[in-house]
Amino acid sequence: MLRERTKSLWVGILLGSIFCAALFMRLNFLQTHHHTYDFSRLTLEHGVLAHNFLHGYGFLNNEKGDALDERQQAEKRLIDPEEFKDELDPRFNYASAHEVPGYALLLATTWEIFGQEKYIYLQIIQIVIDSLMVFLIYWIGKTISRRRRVGIVSSFLFLVFIPEARISIVALRDVWATFILLSLIALTLYAQSSNQPKKRLFIYCALGFVYGLGLLIHPMLQFFLPFIALSIAMSFGVKEAFRTIFFSGIVVFIVLFPWIHRNYHYFQKVIPTRDVQWQGIWESFGQFSDNPFGARASDDETCEDIKKKASYIGPCWTPHSTDVLRTMVMAAVQEYPEWSFMSIIRRMPHFFSVSFTWTLPFLEKNSQPLPESISSYFSVVLQILAATSLFFARSRSKEYRILFFIPIYLFFLFLPLHIESRYFVSLFVVYSILAASSIVSFSEIGIKYLHSSRSKR
Repeated sequence: MLRERTKSLWVGILLGSIFCAALFMRLNFLQTHHHTYDFSRLTLEHGVLAHNFLHGYGFLNNEKGDALDERQQAEKRLIDPEEFKDELDPRFNYASAHEVPGYALLLATTWEIFGQEKYIYLQIIQIVIDSLMVFLIYWIGKTISRRRRVGIVSSFLFLVFIPEARISIVALRDVWATFILLSLIALTLYAQSSNQPKKRLFIYCALGFVYGLGLLIHPMLQFFLPFIALSIAMSFGVKEAFRTIFFSGIVVFIVLFPWIHRNYHYFQKVIPTRDVQWQGIWESFGQFSDNPFGARASDDETCEDIKKKASYIGPCWTPHSTDVLRTMVMAAVQEYPEWSFMSIIRRMPHFFSVSFTWTLPFLEKNSQPLPESISSYFSVVLQILAATSLFFARSRSKEYRILFFIPIYLFFLFLPLHIESRYFVSLFVVYSILAASSIVSFSEIGIKYLHSSRSKR
């Protein structure tokens, strides 16, 4: 009993140290990069939505956004809405379904509390929550393997995975994908460990609530519920999978209903989350310079394509401009079917060669290729170790399967879409948990080998 308490104490000290180190790293990044203008156009869009919601106009965009983003690029900094809120004339507001409202709602809530329309408040909250993830990652690692060491190594790999720390300070919804994903994994594992049907029913409702809120913040996992149900089915049967989808689905629908109703009111279309799939496909064509129809990979250039090629008049990123993009995509696929199909094949290696060099802060002062090589090697090694865990997880496949489903899901989700490395930061956090299992298993094999060698002598 005393030995167990001592172990628990040391685990607590280790996790506390990892948490403090993670928080310190993020605070340091925030101090030096809180006005970074990575993806500033997207941050600006959320900021405008939050401003309009806070002032009673609802989640509306504003046509002044383009000019404000040009100002950000010129000044090379992220500009808080506090500085430009008087320039947002309500007469130029317009409805869009280009972004879900969750992140804007979080921004508006912090602005209401602190009295200023500044991103820094939510950025601080993000780094605290992200640092606290070390405890959830520890629990997931320990639960799937029944070994504390896997949980500790998982938390340590999370600590040294700089892209996660770096993206946590960006005023953007991407870091919330990690929170959502880990929460869904934890709830799924909790459901699988329960033999009480009534308790599982409560867990399914909680899962649906987290899932629904997650879709309002980051809809990357909007088709992942069947994979959760499949994981449940492998533990309790097909009937239980239908219970998962039914009860979780009801809660998800209740959470999403206000947004669905709003979109139907403005556009007479059922849009559960975002209306960007055709933009993603068009920009995926633009990732290859040899595409025969002139597609380009950036949002601004795609907006230009819509207006020039289709003579479109009006703001981009509305369902109306999406209809234009759908026509452009379908015409391109019909005219060049072979090239379109091969573009999907050519995109496959991108999924396994993700570069996170933009997240390395020392690259801003050091343009040498060494940091990029380190980042690439680390990503490759992490993926290899994660894949190796398939072998070591054979005896506990029930617990591991939900983690294995995530890369499969994301692979098929992004295969026809524009791929950016920021989409995969949360995936590599999952890889860290799987890699930790392999590292601990390899270390145990090595220790056994050393003991057997010594005994022979």
